[in-house]
Amino acid sequence: MNLVYRMVLILGITLFPLSAQAHFQNFLARIIYLTEESGDTLIYARIPLASLLLEQDWQPGAGSDLPPYTRANDKQQPVLALETLAANDALLRQHANRYLQIGLYSGNAVDTQLEAARIQPISSRSPFGYLPSIAQALTQSLQLPASTMLLEEAVIDLKLRLPDVAPGQIRQIATPTDEWPTIRNRSINIVTTPSGKISSTGPLELVLAVPPSHLAILSSQLESGIHHVLLGIDHLLFMCVLVIGARHWRRVIHNSLMFTLGHSLTLGLVAFGFINLPSLGVPLIEVLIALSILYGFGRLLMRPGGHGLPLWQVGLIGLLHGLGFANVLEQATGFSASQLTLHWLGFNLGIEIGQILVFTLLACVLSAIQRRGLLSPKGLTVLVAFPSLTLSALWTVQRSWEWIDTLTRA
Repeated sequence: MNLVYRMVLILGITLFPLSAQAHFQNFLARIIYLTEESGDTLIYARIPLASLLLEQDWQPGAGSDLPPYTRANDKQQPVLALETLAANDALLRQHANRYLQIGLYSGNAVDTQLEAARIQPISSRSPFGYLPSIAQALTQSLQLPASTMLLEEAVIDLKLRLPDVAPGQIRQIATPTDEWPTIRNRSINIVTTPSGKISSTGPLELVLAVPPSHLAILSSQLESGIHHVLLGIDHLLFMCVLVIGARHWRRVIHNSLMFTLGHSLTLGLVAFGFINLPSLGVPLIEVLIALSILYGFGRLLMRPGGHGLPLWQVGLIGLLHGLGFANVLEQATGFSASQLTLHWLGFNLGIEIGQILVFTLLACVLSAIQRRGLLSPKGLTVLVAFPSLTLSALWTVQRSWEWIDTLTRA
């Protein structure tokens, strides 16, 4: 058992620094609406605040004097300086006005004009899927959060105007090439125009005149679903619970099918608008997901060599994780029925492909370990469960604190 404990220690040291990434933080979203008002085009956009402000050559751990309304904390992470920003928002306006690059059929250059902006924490951001509500909320020149935060923990909502330009005159919409690469390459883009929705992943470079084919929509969402599974540390850990607790390949399949049934149901109900997730519910869902991982590994340790979670519990936890997945598709409520079905189907298929890849890899690794006699089933459970319990407990505490903070500021 000395080998087991040494491996537990190594895994614990490795997992401890990992931050509690929530499902809705695994992907950074640029959400953009184009609508017409009195011959002008109004643009409503939600983007990661760091995407708007960070310089292209910024590196984690590097301090910077630009922009002046950010500063570096003890870890050299950029932090909002609210007093400075409240006193002078000129540079914020400059960044906002140049963030979206608009191309017209005529070839003429056109500049956007910022009319309103609102900065919010990612964990308690307001819904951004219903345009009338967005327009009603974005009326002030600048709305700031109650307390300062890291740039990476905030989103900014923008209301921009294109004078004397109708949406039909816009051919292309893109973000600057000098956008910070990490965000530029990780983001998903959802652009809504009067004629429909277009989505993509990575840099925003969309030609609005060419609506995406059904195959392109399906492929894009398939890729998003796969990435979402592989980037979600909490989701991956729960899959470990299902595999380690199975003890047999048939039980692995049963666990996978039950979990899939659960999360597919809630993901579909939210995507098609049958369930609405209030902004205050998002942090609570993430707390419950962390607790489900804590419970799963705790049960494994209490019943080493047993079958882990009963199938009905796997299904219930799948329902919960589906609500976490649904945050990525929160904006899908505006799609037409055919497009919405494609987005939901593609994203869900991507999740399933990602899960199959992970389940297969885990099952093969665990089978090889047991065949070679490297670890007993009990030793294997201890090896994986203790570091995972520690990490999920940290997630639970951190996310609970964020949820309580959201409630107090509501």
